[in-house]
Amino acid sequence: TLRWSRKRGVNKNQNSQIISDFSIIFFYFDCKDSNKRALREALEHYWPLCGDTRDYAGSADLFSQSPLFAENRFRRRKCAARVQKKRNGLVAPPGHYVNNRDFTLTGWIRSHTNASSVCKSWQRFVDFSNGFLTDNFVVTHSSGVDKLCYPSVQQLNVFIVADIQAPKGGVWYHLAVAMDNKNNQLFLYINAEQVAFSGTLAPQAYKINQTAFNYIGISGNAFDPAAEADFAELRLYRRVLSPDEIQLDFSTPSLL
Repeated sequence: TLRWSRKRGVNKNQNSQIISDFSIIFFYFDCKDSNKRALREALEHYWPLCGDTRDYAGSADLFSQSPLFAENRFRRRKCAARVQKKRNGLVAPPGHYVNNRDFTLTGWIRSHTNASSVCKSWQRFVDFSNGFLTDNFVVTHSSGVDKLCYPSVQQLNVFIVADIQAPKGGVWYHLAVAMDNKNNQLFLYINAEQVAFSGTLAPQAYKINQTAFNYIGISGNAFDPAAEADFAELRLYRRVLSPDEIQLDFSTPSLL
């Protein structure tokens, strides 16, 4: 975007008397604005979760049996969805969210787990499937092994886990998952830093059809707990974001 700004000044003589004034106009390109526009163009679904559960980029409005809202990381009231119990979970309609194609999923999470305590097993960020252990795409903010707060991604027979723990004790953090379908690679980021990488996957691993059961903050498995977390600014892009774009998504409060 071409923008401009004006600088005003004066010329003075040796006695500090003003003898003339002047204006200089500077023209410059705002590249960050162009990058934001590129992010907006790549959005397929966008759930800000600020007072409602609408999809502001597509037609996949979310449903909740008992929706709750909380403050987001900027202390704006009712600008984050709170999933404390299973009835607070969010459900997206059937659709092609993470099927056989490139995508990037990003969002902000704040776990309710105290800094000194452990997480529960397999607390969900998202859980898309066609039923129990069928065509699963699962992103968790806690591990199922030692109940440690390590985010993970599981899709069909592929599983990757972050190499660092996610923040606890009511701290917001940014989580991003990118799938490079062409090169069969999966990436996991925390606060715009890559923390896990799948390497090269078998080509058939990610050929998922339309998913019928699509949950945010809860699981399709009745034995898994609710997230006990707050969620904000959930974005699903139709392509793989570069590391610089992940950083831009991380630093952009809203794409409305």
